[in-house]
Amino acid sequence: MAMIFAGGPLEHGLVVQAPVMSIDVFPTLATLCGLSRPAAAQGRSLMPQLSGSTAVPHQMVFSSSRDGANHAQAVFDGRWKFQRVPEDHVALLFDLPADPLEQRDVAAGNPEQVARLSAALDGWQAALRPAYGSVGAAADRRVEDTLRALGYAGDR
Repeated sequence: MAMIFAGGPLEHGLVVQAPVMSIDVFPTLATLCGLSRPAAAQGRSLMPQLSGSTAVPHQMVFSSSRDGANHAQAVFDGRWKFQRVPEDHVALLFDLPADPLEQRDVAAGNPEQVARLSAALDGWQAALRPAYGSVGAAADRRVEDTLRALGYAGDR
C-alpha cells in the first residue's frame, strides 16, 4: 500500500522506504496541518521521515484485521514476518529476505522467533487502547450489528 503526501514543507519526490503503520497517519496529518496532537491519539508523526530522515520510525510494525469471527494479527521486524489467526490456531513465520512472496512457513524450524514475535504481538495488543475510552463488548456488538444490518459486515 502506498500513501502520497504533498504540499507544505514536504520535499518533492521523496519516497519513504521504512515500514510505517496506519496508526501514524493521524499524528502526521495533525503535524502537517499545524494542529496539536490530542492526548488520546496513538501513533507518532512521520514528519521526520517525510522531511528526509532515514531513521526507522518503528523497530516492529504491527497489523490487525478482522474478517467475520477471525482476527488476524501480524508483526514484521525487518527480517521476519509472523502472522497468526488465534481463532483458527494458525501461526505462520516467514523469512522475508529468503522468501519475499511469503510462500514457505518456517515456524517449525524457528521456535525462538515465533515465541519472540508472538510475545511482541501480545504486548502490542495489550497496549492498544480505544481512542475515546473503553466502550466494552456490548457496545462493540451493537456496532457490529449495525454494520451488519447496513451490509458492511458479516459473511461474504
